[in-house]
Amino acid sequence: MRQQLVLLCAIVIAACFSNAVFAVAEPGRVPERVEIEHWSCKELSVLAEKYGSDTKLPKDGEISRKELARAFLSVLERVVAKYERGGPDAVSREELDRINILYNELTEELALFDGYLLRREAIEGILVKPEEPKFEYRAGVAGFVRGEGVGNFSLSDFSYAPNHSDGRFLYRAKPYVYWHPTDYLDIHLEGQGYGFTGTGPDYGRFYLYQGFVEGKLPKGDWLALKVGRQEFSYGSTFILGPDSFYNGPSFDALRLRVKPFDPLTVDLLGGYYAKSTADGVSGGISGVYATYVLSEGTAIEAYLFRDTGGIDRHD
Repeated sequence: MRQQLVLLCAIVIAACFSNAVFAVAEPGRVPERVEIEHWSCKELSVLAEKYGSDTKLPKDGEISRKELARAFLSVLERVVAKYERGGPDAVSREELDRINILYNELTEELALFDGYLLRREAIEGILVKPEEPKFEYRAGVAGFVRGEGVGNFSLSDFSYAPNHSDGRFLYRAKPYVYWHPTDYLDIHLEGQGYGFTGTGPDYGRFYLYQGFVEGKLPKGDWLALKVGRQEFSYGSTFILGPDSFYNGPSFDALRLRVKPFDPLTVDLLGGYYAKSTADGVSGGISGVYATYVLSEGTAIEAYLFRDTGGIDRHD
């Protein structure tokens, strides 16, 4: 009995000691200055060696969070390059989860470097754990109802009308079905019911607003082709997009999106106005729209369109 009690105590003490050791080795907060033996430095050294980074940490002493972030940025750039060359399978999810622990600790310090700001979107896009596929299918209805009321005005022909008041409800309903069988194929059907009802003449109709197939390369997102009826939205819809009543237009068209490297995206597009959404505008549109992201919230955009539409949309 005494031997069993001694053995039990030994097991409990060993378990407590092993848990204490594990707790010390677990990742935790990174202070303003860390010893080279800190878990963050050890983890960074392992990652630097694995991804061929030129990061060099001092062999002894301390290092600041900013210096640690500078060295970590070099590793992140190598990770992004490997991911872009080899696609989603180039870096394992387990490896990305490990990197993400250190990333969450050093995000504020990373933001002090221009190199990080230029690559932030790409870095976070890789580290965020994706659902693969994000969804297989989705169905629902989107839309809005807006009430309008005016005095001394006629809503039916948008003209000044003394002592005349009008009121109506404007509505837009968009039933949709998406099928996303893989992360590189998207089939999209979207109808639209649009109109208004109120004191003036009622108006309403239903039609196919979008119906397209979009395919991407299985590895990487540097090339994608969308074919079918689709909405184009550029320049925050100021250059091209739905009108002020959100009533189209959409186009029977194709769009080739090329992303040769992360900050640059180029769209090549061409097609014809869909009659159901064009409100009498006929003809087609073709062109190119390029976006170069300088940093988060800042981009340079250049575009060239040829529009053979109606009176207010000419070559």
